[in-house]
Amino acid sequence: MSRTWFEKVRSELFPLLAPRLRQAMEHWTGHTPTATVTAMQEWRLRLGRPPLVITGSGDYPLSAPPGTSRLLIDPEDLQQTLQLMTSYSPYARQQEMRNLFLALPGGHRVGLAGQVIPENGSIKLLQHLSSMNVRLARSVVGCAEAVIERLLVEHRPASTLIISPPGCGKTTLLRDLARLASDGLPARGVLPSRVGLVDERSELGGCLHGAPQHDVGTNTDVLDGCPKASGMRLMIRCMNPQIIVADEILPDNKRLGKTIRAGLHSVMQPDSQTRPIAQRIFKRRPVTGRGNDQYIPQPCQHEHGKGIINHGLVINRQKLLGYTVRNGI
Repeated sequence: MSRTWFEKVRSELFPLLAPRLRQAMEHWTGHTPTATVTAMQEWRLRLGRPPLVITGSGDYPLSAPPGTSRLLIDPEDLQQTLQLMTSYSPYARQQEMRNLFLALPGGHRVGLAGQVIPENGSIKLLQHLSSMNVRLARSVVGCAEAVIERLLVEHRPASTLIISPPGCGKTTLLRDLARLASDGLPARGVLPSRVGLVDERSELGGCLHGAPQHDVGTNTDVLDGCPKASGMRLMIRCMNPQIIVADEILPDNKRLGKTIRAGLHSVMQPDSQTRPIAQRIFKRRPVTGRGNDQYIPQPCQHEHGKGIINHGLVINRQKLLGYTVRNGI
């Protein structure tokens, strides 16, 4: 499966790299062990520096193929790559670029950085591009099966909040929860539901021109690129979902509670790197049914300070994700 994933990445993304970068990537993947190649997570393209491949086992700077000059990224490399990624129409995708990312075929994304022109507290224009971060999409279909039955109320997921530090697989888990809630899973007692997916940053569905590139379920409607607070209200009004799914919530999203009061189930996830998120949501209430005095906002104080995510998702003291499954999401 991993090799198939790489071939998919190769066909979708290699043609979007500037010629020098594509040649270096072809050379590196052709002379690197398969286990390393299939563990790729990101490609970092920084002005004046070598391209960098980020994997689960380390970072690998790319060198130019033998017989060529040293490979350092220049402005032309970045501009050619941007042109290819926008089908030679960067102005047609200015709205995405104001949010400093672009959706790519296959559910992949590229983050952008450089000099911006601000306007009224937001970004009007990205003027000079200096960095690109290609984030490689990797769906893990079935990773939420061990979790979803613990979340059921009357055969559908109850309102659920997923919290962990960045990079631990929240979005991957949330995407598969949305798929299972949408399609149902009779073997685990899950009935199909109408799911409304509010995907502000195009990460859950990986939408390109409004069409999800990831499998988010046959009964799922996706609102792509819309702010969560207004998007949830519009989704309820227009699509009549039974379950709302969103990611990266913030503590000042006051409208989020309205989805609960509207009689909907919701599945959401914030990043827990900023401690006030958990504190504002839970206000240091003790964990229900606990056997000690541990509190939700301080998960990193438990299990030798490594954080709850490091020993799997735990509900009622039972591990739901074993190490093998968790390392894949």
